[in-house]
Amino acid sequence: MEQLKCNALIIGRNRFSETSLVVWLFTRELGRLDCIAKGCRREKSPMRGHLDLFNLEEVVVVERSRGSLDLVTDSDVTEEFVGLRSNYLAYAGACILGNMITASCMLRDPHPATFDSFVSFLRLSAAEGSDSVCTLLLKSMLDILRDTGFQPRLDECVSCGKKTSGLGGMSLSASRGGLVCSECVDKSHGFGLDAGLVASLNYIANANGNAKSVVIGRKKAYGLIQALIDYSEHSLGKKIKSADIFLRLLKGATN
Repeated sequence: MEQLKCNALIIGRNRFSETSLVVWLFTRELGRLDCIAKGCRREKSPMRGHLDLFNLEEVVVVERSRGSLDLVTDSDVTEEFVGLRSNYLAYAGACILGNMITASCMLRDPHPATFDSFVSFLRLSAAEGSDSVCTLLLKSMLDILRDTGFQPRLDECVSCGKKTSGLGGMSLSASRGGLVCSECVDKSHGFGLDAGLVASLNYIANANGNAKSVVIGRKKAYGLIQALIDYSEHSLGKKIKSADIFLRLLKGATN
């Protein structure tokens, strides 16, 4: 059995027994790992208090046979993102990203750009208000979709090929794989985008940085994030369980 040492984000955890946890790790070098941490909840365990959700930790993992959970034998907290615990909207956004990674990334399939984008969201969003959290979440969602091969087509109508620059009346279609112009849209498509939102969405998707300077406004961000969640669920074939919580929190922030 091979022993691996790497930095990992804790993207999910569940109680296995009174003393052990099943943990889902996301690493830059190795991709997603499904593991068990035996005895980590014992009072005298050196891992007690570690492996909290969205911690960045240096872990030692023993690779086990295919079909079995890998074994976490040691962990040391590198970064806790403490402010995330008190920013409920940012925490719910992190849950959305964790759900997307679980749905889109195969075991032991590295996606370093996705890892970097997720860490950036965790570092930046904790101290931000709802407007910036929304922009940061949109950026990371689009980064994950691009890095895993599911990015929506945003630069032109997926039906007729008309360039989207300067156009309004667009809709984000999950079934067609991107933006659809007003001439090609039908009632099955949901949230409509004006020209400003189309431009903002393209800018966020293509920005080299975090793009948090883009201010969309919470009411428009609500519709846009909901549309991108619908797109992601359709493309990835799985329900994003945390989406409803995030949208409820965001809706409350707009009232």
